[in-house]
This record gives sequence, C-alpha cells and structure tokens, in this order.
Amino acid sequence: MAAAKAGEGQALFLQAGDANPAQLRQAQMALAQASLLDAGSGESAAKANYYLGLCMLGLGMEKEGDTFKARARNYFQIVAKSYPNTRWAVLARAELAK
Repeated sequence: MAAAKAGEGQALFLQAGDANPAQLRQAQMALAQASLLDAGSGESAAKANYYLGLCMLGLGMEKEGDTFKARARNYFQIVAKSYPNTRWAVLARAELAK
C-alpha cells in the first residue's frame, strides 16, 4: 500500500509541475500517506519524503508561507539521514547542496 501511494504521489507531482497547486496538494496527501504506511524497507517513505520536499518547493511561499524552504529542507534531511542507502538519499543530498 505504501509503494502504491508513493507512486501515486510521484505521478501527481510530475503531472502538476509548478502550474497546478491543487494537484500538488493531492500529491502531498498521497505522499504523506505513503510515508506513514511504510513499515517495511523504508524505500517508500524515503521516496515520499523526498517528493514532499519537492512539493513544498513547488507550492512556494504563496501557498506554504515564508518557512516553505526550511520545511522542504527538513524533508530532504529526513531522507538523507534516515534512509542513507536509498537512491532518494542521493537526490535529497543534491537538493540540500543547492
């Protein structure tokens, strides 16, 4: 179930781009569910948290308030620290380096 929700969230995020805040919100919901449901390897939670960070950045200050960048960084830090051996950690560290 976690993998399915993470995939759904990823697909919604990729379809939304920066032009569709409502779809980014849908992606956030699916990704949050994936993160909570992952009791296995952590791969789905890592993916979900990575994309949650990207959603924060995509929604920006107008939709998420002036702390959106710090909140996005928190998601990337969770991935980098909690799931260091996943491919999502590599991507999260790249976002943190920006």
